[in-house]
Amino acid sequence: MNVLRDKVVYDFVKENIEMIVTNAPKILRDEIPYLIIAALHETFRKPTIWALRKRLS
Repeated sequence: MNVLRDKVVYDFVKENIEMIVTNAPKILRDEIPYLIIAALHETFRKPTIWALRKRLS
């Protein structure tokens, strides 16, 4: 894993999460938290995932 790349991806998602959710097609909106969590799961520790999930709910 490229830690720097993963950090950049995480920072982008964290900073733009509202824009991503707002602009997503309605059908995908319910899936977005799970897609992001799945994408980040291998890279970040569980506390980060839980914090992201809490922010999205």
